[in-house]
Amino acid sequence: MIEAEPEGLLAARLVERAEAAGPSGLIFVARGETRAARLARAARALAPATMEVLHLPGWDCLPYDRVSPSCAIMGRRLSLLDRLGRPARGARLLIASVEAATQRLPRDAARADLHFAPGEPLDPEALRQALLRFGYILDERVDAPGEAAIHGSVADLFPATEEGASAWRIRHEEGRITGISRYDVLTQRSLEEAPSLTLLPASELVLPEGKAMEERPPGLEHALPAFGTALVPPMGLLPEAAILLDAETEATREQRLAEVEEAFRTRIALRPSLPGGPPVPPPAELYLDDAAWKAALHGRQVETAENGEDAPTPPRFAGEADPDAAFLSFLEEETGQGRR
Repeated sequence: MIEAEPEGLLAARLVERAEAAGPSGLIFVARGETRAARLARAARALAPATMEVLHLPGWDCLPYDRVSPSCAIMGRRLSLLDRLGRPARGARLLIASVEAATQRLPRDAARADLHFAPGEPLDPEALRQALLRFGYILDERVDAPGEAAIHGSVADLFPATEEGASAWRIRHEEGRITGISRYDVLTQRSLEEAPSLTLLPASELVLPEGKAMEERPPGLEHALPAFGTALVPPMGLLPEAAILLDAETEATREQRLAEVEEAFRTRIALRPSLPGGPPVPPPAELYLDDAAWKAALHGRQVETAENGEDAPTPPRFAGEADPDAAFLSFLEEETGQGRR
């Protein structure tokens, strides 16, 4: 068992444990999405340059919702899948909320990419069909991740995996790419030229060849299993990793499972199929039920944090008359007693 600690200290402990685990990795399941994001940010700040600190976000919509997750969130999830599909550069720490850890992932979606380089052929209509299959939204102008625009001899692409306000512009003439550059979507100013560009999907549901939809029905990703997409539990991405469960993980997981089942019953009662799409699949096909959760943990080294009143909490230095002096005094006392 490990004791529940302040988030900064917990992040430091996770980095230590992940460093000791090496390329096999460490998975931490946080009890909430915002807590997972905060721990990931803190761990990245504390981790050595050789360590990969990865955050798997959950969908930013309700289970069986009538809207799809945002392209930005799905892009981040696919980017993580792509990273975990490559050899580890060093130790790995994967942080996910209960919501993210109990939802299956399309392992092969990140392998469906588009590659562009100057001199290579480019057919605007073929590119258009590929972007639709990949879940990109075609518009007159790109403003957000997951959008694309094709005009004459120029194709503007805002990768779903991109963070910030920059997109990519591909120039082509007579069926060949003549240049690739990054540009600012706010000012439309070109930034730097690039030797190549690899584009990952903007949706976890990549449609088969010849099955592009001009406009996807909202919420189509909730029917992922109905399209024959191979889904895997997130823990399966690091098959040899040890797993740390946050305090209250089990109670949060049970509550989440109940919410998913209730959302499914409500959705079936209102509309059992997507507009022009397949029937909505049952929860066990997209989410981990009790049996699947136990199977995902089976054979692993699993520890659970405990909430405890004895967990050490540093003083609130901001409330002191001289915060800097109070902080230094605290450090001296702690290091004097052999604590880090």
